Amino acid sequence: YACGLNLAAALILNQNPFFEIALVDNHLSPDIQIGIASQYYFAEQYDRAVPELQNIVDTFSGTQAAGKAVFYLANINLQQGDTEKAKEYYNNYLKQYED
Repeated sequence: YACGLNLAAALILNQNPFFEIALVDNHLSPDIQIGIASQYYFAEQYDRAVPELQNIVDTFSGTQAAGKAVFYLANINLQQGDTEKAKEYYNNYLKQYED
């Protein structure tokens, strides 16, 4: 479902000049991307959430969206039993994104 939203959003945003503000360097804005990734995360579709979240971290490092993505990645790894990786993400969050 969220994948369909992603495609629909991309098609609408790429063809409508009024929505150009939602694009950042030919990517959906970090707010839109974290919204899509959050849908996967809260639906516990971690196989879809992880690449979306990692893309946000890689593309929009230092933003509020990237901070959420790092926190969600930590939670996913903890949920899946990878405590070492979860610890790395939590430490990254505390170091870079905690206010």
